[in-house]
Amino acid sequence: MKDLYYTQSLNLAAYLMAHGFDPVGKRKNNKSVTIYFEKTDALHDCVRKYNHDEELKKFIASFKNLKSYLNEN
Repeated sequence: MKDLYYTQSLNLAAYLMAHGFDPVGKRKNNKSVTIYFEKTDALHDCVRKYNHDEELKKFIASFKNLKSYLNEN
C-alpha cells in the first residue's frame, strides 16, 4: 500500500493539482471531503511552497471575503 498524504483544504488540493499532482482518492464526510495524494518528497515541497506563498494567502483571503460579501443580504 502506498503512503498517502491527505487534506480537507480544497485550496491546497487545487494548488497541488495545478502543479501536476493528481488525487488518488476522496472520501466524503457530511459537509467536508478528504482528498488523497500519493505522498512524495516533491508533493511535500509543493505543500511547503503553498504554505509560505504570501501572495497566495492574500488571494485566498480576498476570495473568501468576496464570497462572504456576495452572500450578504
